[in-house]
Amino acid sequence: MNKFVPMSPDPYIKKDGDQELAKFGHLNAIVNVLNNQALSQTGLVAHAGDGQALGTPLQQGFNAFSVVATTGDSATLPSLVALCACTPCGPIAPVVVVNSGANAMNVYPFPGESINALSVNTPISIAAGESLSFKNVSCNNWDTYGASGTAAPVGVCTDSTLTGTGLPGSCLHVVSQPATLGFAEYVQRTQAPNNSVASGLALKLTTDNAAIFDTIGITVAGAPTQGDAFTLPVGYYMVRYETSTSSVGPLAISQGNTAAGPFTADINTKAGSTTATTWINGGGIVHSTVGNQTIIVGPTDSVAAAVTTTGGAPQYIVRLTILKIG
Repeated sequence: MNKFVPMSPDPYIKKDGDQELAKFGHLNAIVNVLNNQALSQTGLVAHAGDGQALGTPLQQGFNAFSVVATTGDSATLPSLVALCACTPCGPIAPVVVVNSGANAMNVYPFPGESINALSVNTPISIAAGESLSFKNVSCNNWDTYGASGTAAPVGVCTDSTLTGTGLPGSCLHVVSQPATLGFAEYVQRTQAPNNSVASGLALKLTTDNAAIFDTIGITVAGAPTQGDAFTLPVGYYMVRYETSTSSVGPLAISQGNTAAGPFTADINTKAGSTTATTWINGGGIVHSTVGNQTIIVGPTDSVAAAVTTTGGAPQYIVRLTILKIG
């Protein structure tokens, strides 16, 4: 997902009020670097007690500080020498620092490097409520724009989907980076113990395989009485279940705190049929929160389920697919 999107119709050079960003060079190259190499850091805390070596690390892109506890608390720019040595990385993108803290903060160059005409290893101060943008002049020296007196970009961009960058007259489209995405799939090809699952209990999906895939870090445990319960890391998920059943009645996703339950069925995830041996496909979006992280899939409405062969095929299949989307 792109985090930085050029807001000018000109696909090559940012202009028309965005001259400061144009100074950084070819827009496509910069946007590619921002999208591929830099993330938006927000809620940063400046290192207490000043200092270059322990300064909060800055990165190419947007760096917003919300806590500057005492005057002179610090942050440190990335190594220009290392960035210049990265042959496939392309141009060095600007580093934007926003100080929304209560006190002025110091921004240091990486050890052995410099900012503007200051001596090597000398910091530059950003007052509370102000911002500063850094671009490289060489492979060991940064130049700055939007220096002292430029307000931090609160309200610079009138569009609520935009966030100011500290570059006068310019805005970047900053989209919050989602949590690590991932996927998982569980498939059971044998019937037992899914030949008789009472309403409110869980289907079993791990007799044949612990998991076909799991890049999410799901914890699987025995659900009450029978079946499997899946504890999901906090986030948003697309959950789909599929099976055949010889019983009339719906299945649904139920959600609870732990594998021990209790569980509450989400009626929006129900799927069922009035006939047997019908392939049932249901699911929905699940929001996993602290205290409500575990799901089961099973029959509801006081109707038991019995997984049968898939349309007369020689296999009994129950499939659960989970995609982490945020």
